Amino acid sequence: MASKMQLDEWARVAKVDPMMVHYGVMIVGVAGSVMKLTARAHRDVFSLSSDTVARSSWVPTGALLAYRLAAAVFCTCIMVGEMATFGIKEMRFFTQWTFLLLVFYFIVATRSSWMLMRKKAAKGARKQKPRLDAISFFLVVAFHVNLAIACVIDITFWFLMIPNYEANHPDPATREYLGRKFYCLYSYVQHGYNVALLLGDFALNDIPYLRSVAPWSMLWAIAYGIFTSAYHSRTGTWLYPFVDTTNLVSSIYFVCLAASLRLFGFMHKLLYCLKCFLIRASRDRSENGAHNGKSI
Repeated sequence: MASKMQLDEWARVAKVDPMMVHYGVMIVGVAGSVMKLTARAHRDVFSLSSDTVARSSWVPTGALLAYRLAAAVFCTCIMVGEMATFGIKEMRFFTQWTFLLLVFYFIVATRSSWMLMRKKAAKGARKQKPRLDAISFFLVVAFHVNLAIACVIDITFWFLMIPNYEANHPDPATREYLGRKFYCLYSYVQHGYNVALLLGDFALNDIPYLRSVAPWSMLWAIAYGIFTSAYHSRTGTWLYPFVDTTNLVSSIYFVCLAASLRLFGFMHKLLYCLKCFLIRASRDRSENGAHNGKSI
């Protein structure tokens, strides 16, 4: 793999402006995402009902509510604890952006499951399919964005950032910093347990995999790219080395991010098919048990 110095040398020889390439990749990403979101295929999300994001196909709604409530409280405590320990400046980073979205998802999802339980308990409730409202649409999009981006963040953090940081900063002071900042409960939750929490919700909820929602993940990443560029213009500091627009690494990173999101879509589809199979098998066992009981 070419090093950063080699990429910079190629760019100099070819008279390529890395910043123009970087913003060109971002513009193409935005244009492509907007085109897909305005296409007819994106309308499949509006065919869902508001109950879809609040219920479960194979466990009681109360169980899903309890899981989401516990996750919401846990993630909120982690977020508040980290801000109290390291300061509000931590919100500059992409990890915290995405984890805050995760907190909002679990809080709003808890509310939706609670409202569904209240509606079921109410007497004379109408038995009609409720249309997808704005809150439910947010939950569908936030769930897809969270699961996709969280996987990318965790892989990038443990397999790219940490090895690079340790290799370039072997001094004891850096080791102490890593132990205090990266090897702690807050970091483990935001770079590992976050995916576990989302997979747990995915196993319980009734939200289907929608390929048409995937462009929102790219827009979320590009929004942070715009923020970090503005932050650099104001402070002169890049928050991550791979978003530095003065070299081609940032452009390659965004291209790899788009490719990884496509790969994640394939994995997400496999997980959804597996969940459907398990739900169907569970229902078949229940029906066979009921049939055998009647035969006896």
